[in-house]
Amino acid sequence: MKTIDKITFHPKEKSYDVIFKDGTTIPVEEDTLVQYNLYKGKEIEEQEISQILNYNEFSQGKEIALKYLVNRRTSREIKIKLQHEGISHEVIQNIIDKLIDLHLLNDHLYASDFIKDKIHLKSDGPIKIKYLLEQKGIESSISDPLLEQIDEDVWLNMAKNILIKKFKERKSHNSKEYQKMFRYLYGKGYPTHIVYKVLKDE
Repeated sequence: MKTIDKITFHPKEKSYDVIFKDGTTIPVEEDTLVQYNLYKGKEIEEQEISQILNYNEFSQGKEIALKYLVNRRTSREIKIKLQHEGISHEVIQNIIDKLIDLHLLNDHLYASDFIKDKIHLKSDGPIKIKYLLEQKGIESSISDPLLEQIDEDVWLNMAKNILIKKFKERKSHNSKEYQKMFRYLYGKGYPTHIVYKVLKDE
């Protein structure tokens, strides 16, 4: 059993130190202070101190994640951020689960919006979009169905438009030009069957 001797506040860090009569100290966030009703003179079991520290890590991690979520993020991005901040694996998973429950983290919705942005703002093809989503931790079980919902005509029209924008036309006059256009569209993430259709003579 430990007895709280005093609680000090650190304005710069916006955190507290709970100091016990035996001289030991544990740092806590305000959320933890309120959650466990910590005050001078309160007696705390050793087991409860471990619970307090675990909850405090959860509280710190959640605050970091919420700030990081000001810009849309995926579950993987949140996980990596919290790992860099030294949050334990178990607590990270609890934080992610909590954010999902609060509808603040949704990989499916993120992927859907990401695809729309890449189509309308970047004119990227499906292969590149899928790759970029994979880099953000979005699995193919999420990205594939979303990309498959997009009609092939959308990809064809986009490929035609960016080709005209890049080369002022979409018809190649020789083999060298053809290869150059082919590489450009393929590099933008368009599958070969789309590229062939765009470049073929009509």
